[in-house]
Amino acid sequence: MKKKIVLFKKIISNPLFSGSFLMIVGSNFANAINYIYHTLMGRILGPSSYSELAAILSIINLVGIIMVSLGLVVTKFISSAKNEEEIKALIGWFNIKIFYLSLFILLLFLISASFISTFLNLHSNLPVIIMSFVIFITFPTFLLRASLQGLLKFNKLVSTLVLEHFLKLVVGLTLVVLGLSVSGAIFGILISVICAWILSRFFLGKYYSGETRFNLGKTKPIVFYALPVFIQSLSIASLNSTDLVLVKHFFNPHDAGLYAALSTLGKIIFFASGPIVAVMFPMVSQKFSKKEPFINLFSYGLALTLLISFCILWFYYLFPDLAIRVLYGSAYLEASSLVIWFGLYMAIFTLTYFLTNFFLSIGKLKVVIFPLFTALIQIFGIWLFHESLLEVIKVSLAAVFVLLISLLIYFMLEVKGISFNPNAKI
Repeated sequence: MKKKIVLFKKIISNPLFSGSFLMIVGSNFANAINYIYHTLMGRILGPSSYSELAAILSIINLVGIIMVSLGLVVTKFISSAKNEEEIKALIGWFNIKIFYLSLFILLLFLISASFISTFLNLHSNLPVIIMSFVIFITFPTFLLRASLQGLLKFNKLVSTLVLEHFLKLVVGLTLVVLGLSVSGAIFGILISVICAWILSRFFLGKYYSGETRFNLGKTKPIVFYALPVFIQSLSIASLNSTDLVLVKHFFNPHDAGLYAALSTLGKIIFFASGPIVAVMFPMVSQKFSKKEPFINLFSYGLALTLLISFCILWFYYLFPDLAIRVLYGSAYLEASSLVIWFGLYMAIFTLTYFLTNFFLSIGKLKVVIFPLFTALIQIFGIWLFHESLLEVIKVSLAAVFVLLISLLIYFMLEVKGISFNPNAKI
């Protein structure tokens, strides 16, 4: 009994556990607001218009590939920084680079607004135009949040997430009720992201000094790290969003709306356990840079991820109708038989996300080749096999299952090197 008590105290005192607990509670509170948002939007807009909103959000997620990859790079180098001055210089240097990048992407989307609207079968260009400005503001917001994550300021990071999702719900819902439909929902996102940027900027305080001078000799490792991280983020975001875009393209609006609802339900698994990765990444990176043991952080994180994923998946297996009815209502019940399939897909996807981020946190960059090939398999698979929504899900499920097996084999072959020598090459 005493041994169990000691073990329990050891687990809860672990920084990963305490940090993960804060991130899980805070992030999932934000996610709960987000799911209320999707539930109400799905009910008010109906399957057809909701599929338009889901398609726009998928485009934002795809562009988020760049944001997430840059965020990981920022988190990695800030968590490994040696002093406050280096942190200030890093943030300032990243800030100016990201501003020019976001400006370029804004102009690109504004020019392409008509084409995107036509491809997604939207009724107007306005949602795409508003989306362009959402992306423009989201880039610097990602930078500030990644900086907070690298500084291990998880409570402040969570606060910005809660604010953003709350405002997205209140402002977006108000505008939709007033009759602005999909455009109103997207404009609500724009307002929420602007406010999240302001709060994140405030939380960084002294670290956001405007200092842009940075030793050019130190930019080389940043560039070399950024490319494989971008490939990983591209692959993960593709696996998480491309299916929605392709379903919107190949299927009628009603079926696309059903699939969007399934996607939202399935991603509960991903978002519920995602905060564990957000905590593990900077902590493992920091320990790795200091040549300190980090395998226990990995073990705790994996156990928590498995536990959360299994619990939600089991609920979907037992109560698929309830899951859909609570979030979307009876209009979406015909998709209830697919809930467990999509849940299984997202559970396996979540595990692969955890593993790839672990390898990146310790500088093992060649691992990105696995999710890249998997993303390509998913795209070509759905393009060729889309007779039904179930067939689309099975293509994605098969792709991520192969990815999981590949990553586990890769890990087992190299586990000794990871455990005992942080500088061992993989």
